[in-house]
Parts: sequence; C-alpha cells; structure tokens
Amino acid sequence: MRLFGHSIRIEQIARGCRLALVGGAICLVPTSLSYAADDIASSVVKGNSRESSVVIAKSKLEPTEMVEEQADGLQPISTVSDNEPQLADPEQQFGPPTKNAALGAADKVPVKIASNTTEVDDAPPTAGPQPPQPAVFHGIQPGVSTKKQLIDSWGTPDEVGPTETGQLMTFHMDSFRGVEVLVEDGLVTLMKISLHASASPEQLAEKVAADPAEAVKVISDETGHVAAYAYPERGIVMVVDESDDITPQQAERVSEMLLQPLDAETFCLRAEQRTLGDLTLRIADLKQAVTLAPRESHAHWMLSRALSDAGLAEEAEAEAQRAVDLEPENMAYRQQWGKTLAAVGDFDNAVIITREVLDAENVATLPRAAALHEMGLLASLGDAEIAGKAIGFHNMAIAEADKLATSDVASERREAKRLLVNAHLAIAVDISHRDYEDNMDNVAQWVTRASALAEELIENDGGDLGLRITVAERSLAALANFKPSNNPEPLVQEIEDSLREIKSQTDDPLWISQLEWTAGIAYQHALEIEHHRRHPKQALEYSEKAIELMADKAEARRELAETEQMVGKLYFHIGAVHAVHQSEHKEAVKWYDRAFPLMASEKAKSELVVPRHEGEALVSMAVSYWDQNDQKRAIKLTEMGADLIEQAVSGGVITKDNLAVPYGNLAAMHKQLGNATEAQRYAKLVESVKGKSGTEAKAPATSKSPGMARSRSQQNSATASRRNNTAPSRQPSRSRVMKR
Repeated sequence: MRLFGHSIRIEQIARGCRLALVGGAICLVPTSLSYAADDIASSVVKGNSRESSVVIAKSKLEPTEMVEEQADGLQPISTVSDNEPQLADPEQQFGPPTKNAALGAADKVPVKIASNTTEVDDAPPTAGPQPPQPAVFHGIQPGVSTKKQLIDSWGTPDEVGPTETGQLMTFHMDSFRGVEVLVEDGLVTLMKISLHASASPEQLAEKVAADPAEAVKVISDETGHVAAYAYPERGIVMVVDESDDITPQQAERVSEMLLQPLDAETFCLRAEQRTLGDLTLRIADLKQAVTLAPRESHAHWMLSRALSDAGLAEEAEAEAQRAVDLEPENMAYRQQWGKTLAAVGDFDNAVIITREVLDAENVATLPRAAALHEMGLLASLGDAEIAGKAIGFHNMAIAEADKLATSDVASERREAKRLLVNAHLAIAVDISHRDYEDNMDNVAQWVTRASALAEELIENDGGDLGLRITVAERSLAALANFKPSNNPEPLVQEIEDSLREIKSQTDDPLWISQLEWTAGIAYQHALEIEHHRRHPKQALEYSEKAIELMADKAEARRELAETEQMVGKLYFHIGAVHAVHQSEHKEAVKWYDRAFPLMASEKAKSELVVPRHEGEALVSMAVSYWDQNDQKRAIKLTEMGADLIEQAVSGGVITKDNLAVPYGNLAAMHKQLGNATEAQRYAKLVESVKGKSGTEAKAPATSKSPGMARSRSQQNSATASRRNNTAPSRQPSRSRVMKR
C-alpha cells in the first residue's frame, strides 16, 4: 500500500507491528510480544496480460439520418466561422474483562463499543460513516491517556519492554489473550488486543457498532490479500489472521485488534477506495482528513479533486492552492491548481500554472498528460494562432496517457483511461468547429474511439456509467456545430437510460446533481440541433427538459465560470426558436430578457479568451426587440454584438465579412429613426467589410422591421449548407500557448 508517498508493508501488522502516524507518514512500530501465525501465501493469481495500447485505431459511429438543406431563412443561432484556427501538431470503551475461562465460540467474543461516556447497544449500526468517536478501552484512549493514567487505572503491567521510541507494556486479562500498550513520551499511542477466540470481521464490526461497508480494506502489497480492516472514525484496526488461502469455506478471521489515535491516512485511504458515485462520502472523509492533518498536502490535493468532481469550484481551487503552498515542487498538485483556476474563470493564471507543469523537468507521466489536455482546452479559447494548437496538445496528452493505460497500478491505469476518453472527445468537438473535408466522418471516428475506450473502462476496469453520459453530451456538442446535423434522439436516449440506471444504484446527492447538470447541457445541445433541423416542437420539448435539470442547480453552481453562460445560452436558444420558426417575437424577448444578463456576465475576465459567436447572438436578439418597438435596446444590443464580432475578427476566429450584418442592421435602424449621419456611417462600414461599393441601407418595410438580417453565419444555418474545403496541413506544435 502507498499513501502520502510512503510505501507500507501492511501485512507486518499481523506479525506484531502497528500502523501509526509518525512525522506525517504512516510508519510501522514493532512490538516485542507478538504471537506466531501461519505463513501467508506468497503468490497472487493474476489475469491475462494486457495489451500494450488501448487506443482504438478505427471504428465509426452508426450512421444517423441527415436532413436535407432548407430554404433561406433567419436563424438567430451562431454557427462555425469561416476562418477557424489551423490544425496543430501535436470515545468508546470495551466491556470489562471477565474472570471466566477463555471463550470458545466466536459469537461470545467480549467486545462491545460505547461512546466516551455512554454505552451503546448491539443494535445494527447506521449506514454510512459515523461522527468521529475515538475508541476507549477500560478508560484509556490512545493519543489522549497518559502513562500515569494507564497505571493508575490498570495497575502495574505484567511485563515491560523497551522500544526505539518508548515502552511496550503487557497486561494479562482473563477475558483476553493479552493486551499490549505502547507508551511514547509518557503518552499511550497504541493498544493491541488479542482475543481468545477469533471472529469474522463482520461479527466484530457488529460488536463495535460499526458498519462493515465503511471499513477501509488495507491490502498487502506482497499477497494482494486484505491484511486488515480499519474504521477511521473509531481508530480501530482489525488485523486479518494470516492464512494460506481465503475461500468461501475458509473465510477471513480476526483475532487481534489495534486501537490508535484517529489519523488522516485511513480517512484518505477510504476516500480513495470509494467509487466516483460516493461523492458526498468521499468529500466527508477528506474534510476529516485535512482537519486531522491540516499540513498534509496530499489530503488537500485529494479533497480538491473530489470538490472538482462535485462542481464546487471555489472550494476546489482553495484546496489545490493549499496543497501547492505546502509542497510547491509537486507538479501533480500544481496541475490540479491550474485546472481549478480555469474552472473559476481565472484563465490567464490557469495558463501560467499549467505551463509551469509542462516546462518543469522530470514531471510524472500522468500529471504531464493531464496538463497537456488542460492546455488544449485553454488554447481552444484563444485567438486563431493559439487555438490552432489545441488539437496538438490533446494528441500529446493521448500519447502520454496511453503509456499508463496498461499500468499495474489500478488507480493510475483508470485515471489514464479516463483522460484518454476526455482527450478524444475534446478533439472531436474541436474538429467540429473547423472547415475540413468530410468533417462529420472525422468527428464520428474520434467519438467512436472515445466511446470504445469508455465502454472498456466500464466493462473491465471499474469505470462508472457517468462516462456514457459524458460521451453522449460531448457528441451532441460536436453535432450542434453542423448545419444540417444528425438526429440527436439516439444520444439523448443514451443519456436518459444511463441516468436512470445510475439513479437505481446510488442516491448520492452531489453525484446525481452533477450528472443531471451534464444531462441538462446535453438537452440544450439537442435543442440547438433541432432548431437547425427546423423541428421547433422537438426543440422546445428538449428546452423544457433542459430547464428542469439546469434551472434549480444554477445557483449552487454559480461559482463556476461556465454556469451563467450556459444558462444564458439556453434561454437565448429558446427565444430564438420562438422568433425564427414561429415569429413569436413577443415571446422571444421574454426569454431574451432572462438570457442577456447572464450572457453579458463578466465573471471570467481574461486576456486569453476571444469571443466566438456571442456577438451574433446579441445581434439576433436585437431583431426581436426592434419588432416589439424597443428601438433603444435593439440598437444597444446590435452595437454590443458588433463590438464582440470585431474582437472575434481581430482574433482571427471569424472572417471580416461577418460584420456586414450588424453594420447593415445599424444602418437600417438609424435610417428608420431619421439619424442620417449614423446611417451613412454604418452603410460605409458595410461597404468596407464586404469590399463592395454602392451599398445603401434600405428603408424598413414596416415601422417594426428595419429590413434587418441576422448574421451571415446564421443565414448559412438556415440554408443548411456545408462547406467543402480541404483540410489544412499540420503545423509544428509549440510548448507554450500564450504569445510572448
């Protein structure tokens, strides 16, 4: 077993040693009076050897029906740009001792746990971890009671022997085979209680009012067998008797128990052994660990990762920073800090911290792979030159993670596989923004590889079903960038089926909330896709499901940089469906009134991030406000949209001619309002971006409609046309994202 960077041969506990926290590490303290035991099996049955690589080279998504191109029309939904970035390379006590003879049956073991002051029945324990209640034996509590208190309470020990750090005292009690007490610096630090008759771990757990499901399994590195069961809240370790084999006919038996002070390591170990779906319990364990050992950097790092999984971004960032403060040279901690900085919207510092990981020497493979993947996600937010390197970073992350996908260390192997899934999906989404030939096929190949990797992890290596939801949601994110696109229903059904199955297996509130949020985002993608496919009824049905899953969770997730933008985008798409397909501008502006404050939020301020299609959304909103005679707001939104589009053009992520629509709309608006000077100015701007002369803003057909158009990309959405350009050549990748 390895914890906090220290290797432990835990089977030595059964040979008279104990597990203890000394100087921040788990150490083994030898005892002088141990009992002989049978030899422990030295071999472990292993399965077939694994393949050297798990990356699937080929496979395709099942084909889904494409819709035919539609006639020209207004579409207030942003599409991909004409000039996307280029592809880059890559207290309790035992019952009093009896004077009777040794007990011969396991169910008569005289073990009964109570709190520090009151007795507890043998009633079934409450499920889940209990509040910390350090075990007390005959009024003596390890870590609290002194040597004087021990002797005053128990009398003179029968035997005393020296240890490297103190004394080992032995007391003979009729009800037990022996009780050994380790005293260090005048303080009782450990008790070893040897029972007359062994019992199963489950029987002893019932005797001490503990839940066997909450036991920490301490696995022997040499044998692969369970060497002990620890209960962190009690400071109790049940040492499994050594045996040549453990079978259904020869079950585990325990004849020795250790009592020690509560320590952070066992809480961390239990958190590590929990499934991803036990998110609430995992966080509870790790918070107890950092309370017990506030300067243990590893515990803060683990807590940060768990909080990230729960979407608690600000807490996660604080814990990651604490881990780095305690151990600045640990690149795994630094990588996690960079990830959490991005989650709270501090993208510029996220780039700096992540780059420090990539520039450091001798970085372990896993944190390097994770940093490469994170840098790819950050790069995709930047201008054309920076975003062009995103795929290259993800490809390098895949190459690094693939080295560990066959690791003998289960936790390392599983994390590498999960990273492979996420990196493949990131590439699929990135490709969907670009103008490559056969783009849909390219995206399908990357999604299929990600799906195969996820299924292998689920079926063979303890992966969670939430991976299926992740794959489906990211697939829908990619499909939303195609016009026309495929039917989203099969992927939506996959998410609904997976979520239903997960809910039948767990009721963890944090885990379910995370999955439902992801499902809500998926419904939003499906809404957008069906809008592009001109299926407004189905689009609005998806919108209702998205609101149901996202609206009540948005406040709890407010600290995440993406939350307000995602909810604002949802409201915008709903309004757009009403405006475009049903000409219900009055209904549309109701949704736009809710969307705009969220979309205009500046929670994430950054020099790195370049706007994409946010400006086009504002221009589209303005059309409906103008229709409802709110000319002032219409002009303001169009001007704001034009400013964002100008930023996108300057960043090279969309072409200059995308400015023709907002400039043309402003020219028409001002002409309708009698502002001739402004109308002429914007008309000239239209000419400059189109490269044409003689363009004149036309008078509106009615007082409500100024003859305005939506963005050129939105018109492309309405016609459902596809570009057919050749994929650009690859460019050498660079080690840094931000330009010097």
